[in-house]
Amino acid sequence: MKNIYRFLPLIVILFWFGCSPDDNINPEPEPLYWQKIATGQRHALALRSDGTLWAWGWNHAGQLGDGTQINRESPVQIGTDSDWKDIYAGSYHSMGVKTNGKLWAWGSNGGFQVGNNTNVSQLVPVQIGNGTWKQIALGDLFSIGLQTDGTIWG
Repeated sequence: MKNIYRFLPLIVILFWFGCSPDDNINPEPEPLYWQKIATGQRHALALRSDGTLWAWGWNHAGQLGDGTQINRESPVQIGTDSDWKDIYAGSYHSMGVKTNGKLWAWGSNGGFQVGNNTNVSQLVPVQIGNGTWKQIALGDLFSIGLQTDGTIWG
């Protein structure tokens, strides 16, 4: 025990000089910025640098994905997930791909454009299938996508 006390001043000095006021023991969070944007007929989607999804604009068919049909004049966060990678906007429906490659869709679905085998509008994002997706394109009443295995779905 005596030996520890002999080295204690040295340990304190090494620790003191090894740290500086610039060391970030509790670093400030990175500033958030808009990373991607997609626009539909009368709505917009955007991804923030933290992976969160935001939407605003006309929402009569749930194309914002916030669980309502209320128009939004400024961006509102859609859900709490922070793993969104890509976003796509059709006329009145929207899609997004998460970092795991899974496809999610919401909004107007009268022409089965959401892709969940119903024609009922979806007010929040719903997962579509189990594949992993590489690229998506949306139109007025259709959606088409390329999976990572090279197959095309519409």
